[in-house]
Amino acid sequence: MFNLKLNFTNIKKSITNIVSKVFNRPVEQSIPDIESIVKDRFREYLLNTSFFRSASDGNLKGQLGFPDGESYDIVSNFIDDVIDQIIVEYYPYTNKAGGRIIVTLKEDYITELSSSSILVSENGYDLPWIEWLLTAGSKPIITDFRYKPMLGKGRSLEGIMINKGSWHVPNEFAGTEQSNIITRYLEDFQQNIEQTISNIINKNLNV
Repeated sequence: MFNLKLNFTNIKKSITNIVSKVFNRPVEQSIPDIESIVKDRFREYLLNTSFFRSASDGNLKGQLGFPDGESYDIVSNFIDDVIDQIIVEYYPYTNKAGGRIIVTLKEDYITELSSSSILVSENGYDLPWIEWLLTAGSKPIITDFRYKPMLGKGRSLEGIMINKGSWHVPNEFAGTEQSNIITRYLEDFQQNIEQTISNIINKNLNV
């Protein structure tokens, strides 16, 4: 009779190394396909949001002063620019942490998007509408005019700015660097894409 003392640390390390070799490479090879599908699906998702409907042909179109006949292209181009800021990152499986796939935005996405589309008001003032949407929250931006809905009026044909009052981004679409329409939509969207990502990985793992 004898006792055999097992070195579970070494066994665990060996198992981890085997899993890493089997798992990491197929997942890494899946990332380009995952990123492509994520971008396509997220574009579809954004085109069906209340933001797209309101900005292209609704209240937000008037609030931001998008010219009638141009609003659809303005918002569609913005969505295309958002998609360009999407990245998919893989953190490999190691003996310290399990593998993770993260769908996120480039670090400087707000700067990049804000510089991609700046409107000019009828009076010649710059209207950095993307920066307002993504960073200004609900704080007043214009302090001497307020928006008045008036169908058929203004360049948007949705309303005009009138004296006395102030204007801020409508609460529904207001955001900050930490939480804005893009980050909120992306968070909701990730729950819809998880199964598709799993299917791509399983295919490459031959599961």
